[in-house]
Order: sequence, then C-alpha cells, then structure tokens
Amino acid sequence: MPLYWWGLSAALCILGTLFLLISMGVLGGISGQLMPLLDEVKAQLQDFGDITTNTVGRAADTMDIVEVRVSQAMGQAAEASTTVRRQALGVGAVLAGLYAATRIVGAFRKSRRRRR
Repeated sequence: MPLYWWGLSAALCILGTLFLLISMGVLGGISGQLMPLLDEVKAQLQDFGDITTNTVGRAADTMDIVEVRVSQAMGQAAEASTTVRRQALGVGAVLAGLYAATRIVGAFRKSRRRRR
C-alpha cells in the first residue's frame, strides 16, 4: 500500500472522528433544549389527567343527582296520574248518576202525563 493511502486514511479517520464529536455536541445541545420541553409536556399531561378525572367525577355526581330527580318526578307523575284517574272516575260516576236520574225523572214524568 502506498504511503499517501495511509495518510489519506488517517486524515479521513480524524475528520470522521471530528464529525462524530461535533454531531454528539449538536445532539447534546438539542437534547438539552428538548428535555425541559418534554418534562413540561409530561407535567401538563399529568395535570390534564387530573382535570379529566375530576371532570368525570363531577359528571358522575351530576348524573346521580339527575337520576334521583327524575325518579322523584316520575314518582310524583305516577301519583298525580292516579289522583287524576280517581277524580275522573268519580266525575264519570257522578255524571252517569245524573244521567240516570234525569232519565228516571223523565220516565216518571212521561208516565204521569199518560195517566192524566
């Protein structure tokens, strides 16, 4: 092998080593700037998770309250419908009685007129 080949190989090896050291420095600088950002993102994600958990808990509590109130309203509606049904039956019975009474009175009057 010629001597210039050894010199060229040594120069390229030194140049490669320099490029490797420079790239390590650049990557170190990038990671030095990136790590605080990643830590901040991690902290924000944890905060977001806490907020989400709190929101889900409040939503569950709200749904429980809504369920109780809907159940109460349905119970009150059932009671009101029972009351209205009873009142309607009572009014119907009164009306039927009045109708029957007017028919009886009408029949009684007709029979009195025929006797005269």
